[in-house]
Amino acid sequence: MRRPRTGEFQDWIYRKCMVMWKACSRLRNFALPAARLSALPAALFMMFAICLIASAPTRAQNANLLNNLPGVENGVPMLVQADEMFYDYENDEITALGSVEIYYNNFALFADKVVYDQGEDRMTAEGNAKLTEPDGNVIFAEFLVVTGDFREGFARSISVLTPDNARVVAASAERVEGNILVFNKAIYTACEIRAEDPDGSPIWQINAVRVVHNQEEQIIEFEDATFEFLGVPIAYFPYFFHPDPSVKRKSGFLVPAIDYSSDLGASFELPYFWAIAPNADLTLTPRVLTEQGFMMQAEFRHRVENGTYTIEGAGLRQANPGQFGATLGNRDWRGMVRTTGEFDLGDQWQFGWDGTAFSEDTFMNVYDLDGRSQVTSQAHLTGLGERNHFDMRVMHFDDLVIVGEGPRLPLVHPVVDYNLVFAQPVMQGQLSMNFNMVSLTRDLGIDQTRLTGEMEWKRTFTDRLGQQFTPFFQARGDAYFVNNVMPGVNNTVTRGMVAAGIEYNYPFISVHDWGQQIIEPVAQIIVRPNEQNVANISNEDAVSLVFDDTTLFDTDKFSGFDRDEGGSRANVGVRYTVQTNNGGHGSLLVGQSFHLGGTNPFGINSGLMRDSSDIIGSLYFEPNSYFGISSQIRVDPSSFQINRHELNTWLRYEGASAAVTYMRVQNQTIAAADPIVNREEVTGNARIPISSEWAALGGYRYDLAGNQNISRSIGLGYYCDCFTASLEFQEVFFRNQDIAPDRRILFRFYFKSLGGSATSTNSLTGQ
Repeated sequence: MRRPRTGEFQDWIYRKCMVMWKACSRLRNFALPAARLSALPAALFMMFAICLIASAPTRAQNANLLNNLPGVENGVPMLVQADEMFYDYENDEITALGSVEIYYNNFALFADKVVYDQGEDRMTAEGNAKLTEPDGNVIFAEFLVVTGDFREGFARSISVLTPDNARVVAASAERVEGNILVFNKAIYTACEIRAEDPDGSPIWQINAVRVVHNQEEQIIEFEDATFEFLGVPIAYFPYFFHPDPSVKRKSGFLVPAIDYSSDLGASFELPYFWAIAPNADLTLTPRVLTEQGFMMQAEFRHRVENGTYTIEGAGLRQANPGQFGATLGNRDWRGMVRTTGEFDLGDQWQFGWDGTAFSEDTFMNVYDLDGRSQVTSQAHLTGLGERNHFDMRVMHFDDLVIVGEGPRLPLVHPVVDYNLVFAQPVMQGQLSMNFNMVSLTRDLGIDQTRLTGEMEWKRTFTDRLGQQFTPFFQARGDAYFVNNVMPGVNNTVTRGMVAAGIEYNYPFISVHDWGQQIIEPVAQIIVRPNEQNVANISNEDAVSLVFDDTTLFDTDKFSGFDRDEGGSRANVGVRYTVQTNNGGHGSLLVGQSFHLGGTNPFGINSGLMRDSSDIIGSLYFEPNSYFGISSQIRVDPSSFQINRHELNTWLRYEGASAAVTYMRVQNQTIAAADPIVNREEVTGNARIPISSEWAALGGYRYDLAGNQNISRSIGLGYYCDCFTASLEFQEVFFRNQDIAPDRRILFRFYFKSLGGSATSTNSLTGQ
């Protein structure tokens, strides 16, 4: 082989280097350590420098590329990809051409051409320039200049896309100090640009002479800004700011709220949120009411290492105290305070509280601070283990519906529950124990303390045919200390109850190509004596009774401890369940309970008064994700009269949704002397799309037994990616105490990344 001459040798080396370069460029990835490297990969330029030295010795003195490259952080790798790269010795510049990609320290730069000026430590990107920042912002520009460490830069014809799809478009922008972006002649919006109308205006946008995004402070500031909605300017702000999309909590004013009431007058509130610390904040809400004066509301929240607590309050001096009548609200000063807390005390224990105090019962509802009809203040201590559970709490009740009749709800101090399941089998079965204690007092009425202990043993046998037999035994004892059963009369009452029984079930399973079915007959027999000392005990926790599919096989169908079911009884039924391969499922249960002996403890309209109970039925069916239905029914076995029926059905498909609930309930009484109160209602609500963004809204609730409306509403809603709004007319026909029935127009709106509010009026009130 002939040895090439000197010039030929240089050309040969150059050609070989070009082959190596093209081969490397096809790899498209160069991952390099950053120790003493510049903003371009050292190994790549080492190879390029060797080629230049070998092929052009007259320029070797200018090829000390590695020593001239700017430094970067030690240990931070850099990745550079490009189709071609050139070195300009005269201008000390390195040029990368064709699908350029540069990755450094969680930054990514893409462009058709990138020129690196070594002397200025500056990169210039042109042609489809795109810079992705560590916080997720993506910057697009016609012309982009950044320093070698990406801390500072300048761009022309720039647009920015944030992680939550908010957008900023500006004539020019610059980055200073590594964390401040300044946009000139900018437009900001959180709306997506629609593919079918790329040149159209978004639903809303903010035009500003100057927009500053301080990434360290996490705020976006607007100077000389105009807010446009549907292309029409509707508001001008010399200056305002809001947190950037990454902020979860930051000090500042929240969206104001406006309301109107015939009793309170026009209402305006402007909340201020103070982020005191990463784990504490305070919200102050001054509220001006034209008819009643000035109200101050406050809420403090604090998270500590093992829990959280809150304190909130509100108060005012009423300008017109006689507005609400002499008995219900004729006070100068009205107010409330509430505090909650929840703390972990180790791995298994928790302590918490929820307490509310107020000047009088109607204050919170009158001023729309709390919609509860009954307020329960309590503190609790709870422990949870693998096989045991402990709960102790004290409770105080305030009824906001019944006013002026004196204290009628008790103070509970305390109620204690302890449940234990033994880890080791007893006679090859499961043994469990429960303990309950409650002590309650009233200002007027019966005071009572009760101690209850109960035990249950059960064991399941399965024969070769798959039949299951579960014998069980239960024992319970109660001790009552009752004061003021009659004025000055105190009693000590004890009672006991034992029960034995057996439960039988035999599941039949059928498997098909489309799914599986299970049919399971269930029968249960319980033998026990009559309930004792009913007349000498105040019934506090078993006043209501619901006999349905959920309680059919309960051995004690009373809801609390103060009643203890006696007499022998049999419960029978058939369960059917189905599961399809496409996710559909359903269940059906039909059953009945039979009184076998002893005294029947259940009252009229309970469904259990006769020896043969009402027939219980339930249906749950959801064949797909579009439709579902559930029904619970209780039918008289002789007349087939429906004594209780609850029907729920829902439908949703491509943005449309509807739900209807029907309820027919007889009073679930415990004693025959209790009054009979029947309820029959139907409730429905619907959302019907008119277009891809508009929908009609409606709701209705009607009292069939009383032949009167309870509530109804109709409205219109608009929904898109960056803005939602709804306008509804609502009528509520029954309100409690000094809150008159009202008709209200409610307007809600929400701007993505800016916030939202609700405005309403009940000035249409009239009877």
